[in-house]
Amino acid sequence: MREKRIDIEGLGYVGLVTVACFSYKGSHFTCIGADREKLDSLKSGKVPVYEPHLGGYLSEGIASNGMVLTHEAENVLTNSDTACITVGTPSAPGGSADLGHPSSAACSAGLALMQHEKHPVFVVKSTVPLGTTEGIKRHDRLR
Repeated sequence: MREKRIDIEGLGYVGLVTVACFSYKGSHFTCIGADREKLDSLKSGKVPVYEPHLGGYLSEGIASNGMVLTHEAENVLTNSDTACITVGTPSAPGGSADLGHPSSAACSAGLALMQHEKHPVFVVKSTVPLGTTEGIKRHDRLR
């Protein structure tokens, strides 16, 4: 039986801790990050957030190929079984959620997948208000 492909877009606190811990336990992930400098830093074992044991889990996950780090979303998502969006959701002026990052990640993933028959399960692990995924789905239909 083929191992399931799990891909994560966003390597901030949520995404990085999630993949490091699961890869330490034997799961395999491809991690998509937009910032090449941050990817290079992670590949060299530098952890940008404090979490006990995270540096060791990260190093072991990369060494065992349990974590593959890349910036090329379109080449990754086309073979994915599960795609997780874990990008940041900062506050907008006035305190509401700025949905720019989650919307952009979902739209770029959707555009990459439109060219292929593969349809992964999408998981949104970003902190977003109720109804956000419905709004993204409606927006995509208008294009």
